[in-house]
Amino acid sequence: MIALLGLRNLFFGQAELPETASQNLVSNNHNSHHQTCAVVVFSHHRDLKVALDELVQAGFSSDWLTLMTRKTKNCSWCHELIAKNFDPEQFNFSQVAQSLFWKLFQRGKYLVLLSGNDNDVNAASKIMARRQNYAKVWRFE
Repeated sequence: MIALLGLRNLFFGQAELPETASQNLVSNNHNSHHQTCAVVVFSHHRDLKVALDELVQAGFSSDWLTLMTRKTKNCSWCHELIAKNFDPEQFNFSQVAQSLFWKLFQRGKYLVLLSGNDNDVNAASKIMARRQNYAKVWRFE
């Protein structure tokens, strides 16, 4: 029963990845330029829409956003962001992180992958996480 409650917390945004483990989530592949990534997870398409609208209003381009969801019909308004398939390699994190995001994807969550320089990803992830309890952000460097 404890294991089930732990999973429930994970999928409803209450649990966080431990800080000590977060260093293990990043792959060892480092490019010559420093790129930061964040994954923002939403449970409902309306919350996703509000967050993406706020990004546009703040002047962010959608060029560095990727949306992964099984519920593509709910996101017809942003079809240009949707990846055709869930590709764990696109996350370019450790196997643990890929497994986590695969489980969230399978549960029907909306996963937005942000990638870019540290300042842009930091600002965009803060905008997308403004509505507490509706979005969960994981950052990777």
